[in-house]
Amino acid sequence: LSHPMEFRGDSWVLDLELEPGKHLYRFVVDGKWALDPRNKSIEGDSRGYDNNIIFVYNHIFKLKDFLNAKEVYLQGSFNNWEEDQLKMIQNGSTWELPMYLRIGTHAYKFKVDGEWELDPNNPVARPDDAGFENSFMSIGDTIYFDLNGFKDAEEVYLSGDFNAWQQRELPMSKVGDGWTIPYVLRPGNYQYKFIVDGDWQYDESNPHSSGTGEFINSLRVIEPNHEFRLRGHSEAQEVRITGNFAAWSEDGYRMKREGLDWVIELYLPPGKTSYKFLIDDEWKKDPENSLWEKNEYGTYNSIIWKD
Repeated sequence: LSHPMEFRGDSWVLDLELEPGKHLYRFVVDGKWALDPRNKSIEGDSRGYDNNIIFVYNHIFKLKDFLNAKEVYLQGSFNNWEEDQLKMIQNGSTWELPMYLRIGTHAYKFKVDGEWELDPNNPVARPDDAGFENSFMSIGDTIYFDLNGFKDAEEVYLSGDFNAWQQRELPMSKVGDGWTIPYVLRPGNYQYKFIVDGDWQYDESNPHSSGTGEFINSLRVIEPNHEFRLRGHSEAQEVRITGNFAAWSEDGYRMKREGLDWVIELYLPPGKTSYKFLIDDEWKKDPENSLWEKNEYGTYNSIIWKD
């Protein structure tokens, strides 16, 4: 998408309102591509071309006081807890750092002259499995994980791949008919379990899961954008789907029988998705999808493209 620029004074200018996030751009000067000479942030694309990068921020981290501190860094799940990467800027009596954060739940801490500090203005803090507390914040819409029953349990925790399977980070609250916890996740496919008084429990109310035996995890899909449907095979005992969205794990995701069909809704990222069905452990490409490609085993995978 191109936008004509306007010559003002000694520069070409364009005013645009951009959504929060990461944006790539280049200039086209008399038909020739040109990078922004004042922007040193550059990233290559899939076609081998370089583009300038600009971030539109959606949050400002602030730490008040600590006037005598020499340096303050921000660390969190959003930068894989990398040290000395996100240096904060002193603005009067406050240390600040504007950032773009993706939708989801983020753990973080401040490091003030080498000492860890929770966010004193954020009441939400949770311990990790090592016993250290972190501040937490979320961006996006809230969902709820619910567990029915277990009214006599003393404590119930939620754990999943979205929090690195931490076991005591997400305590659930007891409600009338079970347990619940609010959480924020970006669009995607997530595996999870409940821990009831120390015992792992998958969600029996959820027909979609992954794994076998003691290692069954329930599957939660946030903002699904594609329905997979395998028609027929009503005699099958179990149908799973796997692909690059599940790292080609043979466990895949269990599909739900719906009449004579097997169905599951998943979130697929933009680009190419390759997949196959496992019908009672027998690999099959999608008979109703004419798009497929040969794989390294000499068989075929079905493919889907998402914008």
